[in-house]
Amino acid sequence: MRRVLSSVLLLLLTLVLAGAVAWSWLQPRAVTAALVLPEGRAVVLTGQDLLLTAVASSGRVLRAELWVDGAPGSATLNPAPAAGAWSVTLPWKAGEPGRHLLFVRFYAPDGAIADSPPQTIDVVPEGILAFASNRSGDYAVYTMRTDGSGLQRVANGAREPAWGPEGSLILVRDGTLWRQAQDGKAESLLARDFGAHAPAWRQRLAFAAARDGRERVAVRDINGSLAALPGLDEDTYTYVSQPTWSPDGNEVIVAAEADGNIDLYRVSLVSGQLTRLTDDSARDWQPAWSPDGRAVLFTSDRSGLPQVYWLPLTGPSRPPQAVTAHSRGAEQAV
Repeated sequence: MRRVLSSVLLLLLTLVLAGAVAWSWLQPRAVTAALVLPEGRAVVLTGQDLLLTAVASSGRVLRAELWVDGAPGSATLNPAPAAGAWSVTLPWKAGEPGRHLLFVRFYAPDGAIADSPPQTIDVVPEGILAFASNRSGDYAVYTMRTDGSGLQRVANGAREPAWGPEGSLILVRDGTLWRQAQDGKAESLLARDFGAHAPAWRQRLAFAAARDGRERVAVRDINGSLAALPGLDEDTYTYVSQPTWSPDGNEVIVAAEADGNIDLYRVSLVSGQLTRLTDDSARDWQPAWSPDGRAVLFTSDRSGLPQVYWLPLTGPSRPPQAVTAHSRGAEQAV
């Protein structure tokens, strides 16, 4: 009889303990969520495949779900929900160029939801940038891929790079324009007049120069004749410089000063139409039209230091997005 009673008591104790464990497991627990970018990267190329790490540092979760720009994306089930931390990788393929907002959402057994702090990733088209920087103590021209990899120093003592014919670079040294092969092995002099600078090439050479004490933009045809840009009268625009061509060679974006503020303007050489692209209290200058015509790169000191920004010219209106964030700044991207 005692043996039977002991067995019954042991069974009851086991059931009580199991119930307590189950009850404890079902109780709401705070979930701390985090989303970690691969190698801390905030700029990636269009079409690039990424593996993002989602971390639930406390609490029990059943599922992790990646959200991109307010819409759910890839999701993964937790194969063994437990009280400890859970880390899982979630795939994401970088899509349209622009800034994207990502966060991970964890779902708990009691229906509670925990979202990680949002992360931003800038998606940029694949290509090569050329820019000037004094990151090594003196100015030089560098090239790199648009995702920040493959950095190379290609021209010492030069600034204001522009892409020229057949993938060459047009550079400024001491008020003269030079054409250089991208590998830096060959150079030729292009212009030595009016303190020429800010060159841009698209079957014609556009550059800035001081005329009658004011900075203006001139266009030189193949036959050598010069013409001024339309729509930018000297009374309103006291400074016009840094031209960049559209891919079809029919439009130019310039940096121009009106009312004491330097912003970007788009000028049609066919119709003469003038369109303002930026309107910020900081300086926006050194524009560079993207090869596909869909965006313009430019320099701005709106964050304190000069950095390179990317502004789409097609599709829905979007604010400029930072491409560089170097502690010593970056500028003159092309």
